[in-house]
Amino acid sequence: MKKIFVFFKLNITKNHSWCNKLLKECVTPKDFLIVLIMHDGKASAPNGNSIILENNSLICCAPSFNSDEEGFVLSEINVIKNLPFINKHIYETELHKVTLIVLIKRNGNNIVPNGMTVILEKVTLVTLNINKSI
Repeated sequence: MKKIFVFFKLNITKNHSWCNKLLKECVTPKDFLIVLIMHDGKASAPNGNSIILENNSLICCAPSFNSDEEGFVLSEINVIKNLPFINKHIYETELHKVTLIVLIKRNGNNIVPNGMTVILEKVTLVTLNINKSI
């Protein structure tokens, strides 16, 4: 099976477990590579002795997720009037019991939700389902 890799940006905050550590001290998943470290608009190629600082942006590379091969289904739910979970926190809904809301698209922005996130009308929920009957 051919692996497809994707690039993404990881922003380091002061509470991130890698903040103020040498790159060689950071635990990363298999096949995960930090390609560039961005700081104050400047890019540098990292090595094991690179220090990860607050406000760094790490350009990373990792294998993409193929939901079909893994047995999961990624779906989108357009939230319209009269749905029972509008204006409720995710934790208050039955929805969180049958699916994982991995992203909310709202006014052109992508939001990574948690249980306290309120589901509003006119957003799109990106969900990850294990059971294809959902």
